[in-house]
Amino acid sequence: MSDEVVEESATNLSALKENLQRKGKNAYYYAHSHGADGPEWDGKEEPRLLSVSETTKPPEDQIRKKVATPIDSYGWSDGKKTVKILVDFENAIDLPDEHISLITTEVSVDFRITKDGKDYGLTISPLNESIESASFRKKDSRVDIILKKKDAITWHELRKKS
Repeated sequence: MSDEVVEESATNLSALKENLQRKGKNAYYYAHSHGADGPEWDGKEEPRLLSVSETTKPPEDQIRKKVATPIDSYGWSDGKKTVKILVDFENAIDLPDEHISLITTEVSVDFRITKDGKDYGLTISPLNESIESASFRKKDSRVDIILKKKDAITWHELRKKS
């Protein structure tokens, strides 16, 4: 009699559940045994908002709000202790320092100018060698970016070749 009860209950189960019950962790359908942990489907095709959470924003100074017009025309020169990048920019001497941004790492330079609400940018990464620091000087019609070399070696290229 007990064999009949076991056979009856096994036939009432789906093939998936029967396989899981019989073979446990070795079942072909083991991955399906955990069930879905998401919300129940409401029968509608339209997407719905499942949850809302706050996100942390990066500091304002690390966010580039506008896409900058690339500065394509520049020159550079190598000195013993420094490398100069010469960026032509009309009336550069009249720009306030707040409109010029220079962010560097040991192997990259990100230079931005804002004039009349428009951003212009020059990014060089990776540099040929490491630098210690960087500064800029405004001239009549150009901005000179001065990179202080970490090691006093000759640079044959401004960018490192890959």
